[in-house]
Amino acid sequence: MSKQENDTGVKQVDPNAVNVENDIILTDAGLEYLREQIAKRGAGIGMRISYEKAGCSGYKYVVDLIDEKVETDYEFPIAGGLSIFVARDCYVNLKGSTVDYVKEGLNKVIRIKNPNETSSCGCGESFNV
Repeated sequence: MSKQENDTGVKQVDPNAVNVENDIILTDAGLEYLREQIAKRGAGIGMRISYEKAGCSGYKYVVDLIDEKVETDYEFPIAGGLSIFVARDCYVNLKGSTVDYVKEGLNKVIRIKNPNETSSCGCGESFNV
């Protein structure tokens, strides 16, 4: 987080500042999944995370593998030249999230654990902030 001194000499924390090390976390399982998917495609620089209006709770996550950075995205380097990219307009509501790859029943899915969620629907497909 970025800190700035105010006129009293007290450091102020900017809640919207980007902190590459801690703002978006990718688990080991998430990294393995990302590497596998990039290898299957034969190309790619990482994963882009955003959200859009949908579902019964308000929003749904959108996760895409990408080949090039969108200029308005924040980039969070992770490993081996791969990065997670977050849409700038979604950043404040995704800050602090953990991206994981988990087994749920017979399926394996990308799961985003977002500390900014205030509620989610019963099926887990949509959320609100």
